Amino acid sequence: MAVEQLSTLIKMAWGEGAVWTVYVVDDDGLPVDITSATMRFVGKLRYADTDTDAVFVKTVGAGITIVDGPGGEARLALDAADTAKLPPSRFSRLYYDVRTTISARTSQVAFGTLVVRATAGRTAP
Repeated sequence: MAVEQLSTLIKMAWGEGAVWTVYVVDDDGLPVDITSATMRFVGKLRYADTDTDAVFVKTVGAGITIVDGPGGEARLALDAADTAKLPPSRFSRLYYDVRTTISARTSQVAFGTLVVRATAGRTAP
């Protein structure tokens, strides 16, 4: 499986949330049915961090929404509280990936860097 057009570099501001749409496709670019898939969207400060130490872990029903299962479309969401966990006075670089499990087969469908920039304000919206 592959992901269609999810940038490997995502930028956002501290204390803000965001939503992205991801399309899971096969090697031929055809949609993969994710209706019964499990998905995880994980962001970590260091590659070596365990999922327990992740800044955020999103799953289907808790930050990930299957929008069109047969069409391979899912929506990934971060809340303002997710980025507000980071220090507001500095630039933070997270490493993220999105993994999908269908019929006991797990595939990494997206990965990259999430940059959370510092803000002058110290109170999350």
